[in-house]
Amino acid sequence: MNIKNLFISVFLLSTAFYQAYAYLPDPGTKSTSTYTNITSDYGPRNVTQGSNPHNAIDYDIRVNQKAYAVEGGQIPGTNGIRINGANSFISFGNWKYYHIEYTHNSDNTFQVYPANTFTGVAAPVIIIRELQQGTTSLITVNVLSSITPSVNIVDPQTGTEISTTNQISQYDWIFTPNAASNHLDIRRSANSNQRNPLRDIAYNNANAPGLTDADVRFGRDNNGVFTALANNIVYNKTLTEVRVDVQDDKDLNEINYILMKGTRTIEDLWQVRYEGNIHSGSNDISVLGDEPAIQNAVAEKCYPVNVGATDCGLDYFKYHFYTRRRQGTERTANIQALTNEQAHYSDGAYDMRVRATDIRGTSTTVNVPIQIDNFRPFRQSIKIGTDYEDQWTFQSNQYQYSRITNNCISTATTSLPVEVTFSEPIRNTPTMSVSGGVGFLLPTSQHP
Repeated sequence: MNIKNLFISVFLLSTAFYQAYAYLPDPGTKSTSTYTNITSDYGPRNVTQGSNPHNAIDYDIRVNQKAYAVEGGQIPGTNGIRINGANSFISFGNWKYYHIEYTHNSDNTFQVYPANTFTGVAAPVIIIRELQQGTTSLITVNVLSSITPSVNIVDPQTGTEISTTNQISQYDWIFTPNAASNHLDIRRSANSNQRNPLRDIAYNNANAPGLTDADVRFGRDNNGVFTALANNIVYNKTLTEVRVDVQDDKDLNEINYILMKGTRTIEDLWQVRYEGNIHSGSNDISVLGDEPAIQNAVAEKCYPVNVGATDCGLDYFKYHFYTRRRQGTERTANIQALTNEQAHYSDGAYDMRVRATDIRGTSTTVNVPIQIDNFRPFRQSIKIGTDYEDQWTFQSNQYQYSRITNNCISTATTSLPVEVTFSEPIRNTPTMSVSGGVGFLLPTSQHP
C-alpha cells in the first residue's frame, strides 16, 4: 500500500469513528462539550403533575433564556406549532420542543401570534427579533410558520416586511419557555417512548451508574413494611431492593437482576428498561414523599426519589423473588414447592447479580452473596461399615425410604466407619442416635 492510499484509509477510518460519536449539541449552549443542567430525566420520576414515565429530557432553561435547534428540519403543516397554554410546542425534523412561550417574552424578542393574525396565514407565527446593539430598537430576524408556500408579512413591532419560513437550521434560536412551565422539555417527535434524547444529544457522561453492594437489600413484607433479612438468608417470597444513583449523569436506562451460582447464570430474573417502558410504565411507578417512605415500601415497582426541583437521578427498584417457587409454575402464581426436589431454585449458596446500565451502555455490576434456605436439611443416607446402608429418595412427588444393606451390627466391633450424607451442605453435623437390642445396634429412620 502506498502512502497516498494509507492516508485515505486512515482518513476514512477516522471519519467513520468521528461520525459514530458525533452527538448533537446541547440545546442551551449550542455545544457538545458544555452542558445545560438537566432537571428531569427520562423514564420514571417523582412528580405529582406532568407525564410519568417521562419520555423527554427537561433542561433548566428559564424565562427569557434561549434554546437552540439541536438539529435542522421542516415545520410540518399539522401540529408544527401548537398554541396550547403551558403545553405549547414547536416541532420540526426529529424533535419537539415543549413549553414554548405562547405570547411574548419581556423584551418582545420572541413573540407568538395565533393562526389568522396575518392575512393569508392560517397557522401560528413566531417572530424572532434582536435588539439593535446599544439601543432598545428591535430588528426582525426570522418569521417561523408551517404555512406553505411562504408569504410576506409586516412585523407589527418593527414595521419590517419579511417572508415566513418553515425551514429551520441547526443552532437557530427557536425557543424560550413560558412562565407557567419555565423549562424546556425536548423529546423525539415520533416514538418518544422508545428512544431517550440523550442517545443523540451531548451531555455530561462522566460516570458509570452509582451502585454498590450496600445498595442491595433483601427483606420480608411485614404487614406492608419492608423488614430487612439478616445475613442475606432468603426464603419464600423475598423482597429485593436496589438503589441506583445517576445524579451526575441523569442517564439511567436499564436494571437487570440475574441469579448466579459461581460463574454460571441460573436465570435472568427481572429487567427494568426505561426505553420501551419495560416494567417502567405508568402502572410500574410509585411516587412517595421521601427515601424513608420508599425504603419501607413493599410493592414491586420503580421508586424515583424527589431530590429537588432542579435535580433528579436517584431511583429505587423492588423485585419480588419467589424463592420457593415450584418447578413448571409461573413466578407470580406463587405456587410453593413442598420439597427441595420440587423447587425451581434448590436450597444453597448463590449470588444475586445486579447490573445498572446507562443510555450510552456504561454499566456497573455487583454480585451479592445470598443463601436460599426454604427447607430443613435431613439425613439422606447412612452407611455403617459394610453391614448397614439405608437412604431416602424422592420418587413420585414423595420421599421413599429403603434399606440397601440390612445386616446386624455387632457391638463387639470396637471401631466402625460411619458415613452420613445430608440433603444439602450443613455447617454443624447434628447428633445422630441409634437404638437396638442387647449386643446389636440398629439405626433409626426419620422422615425428612
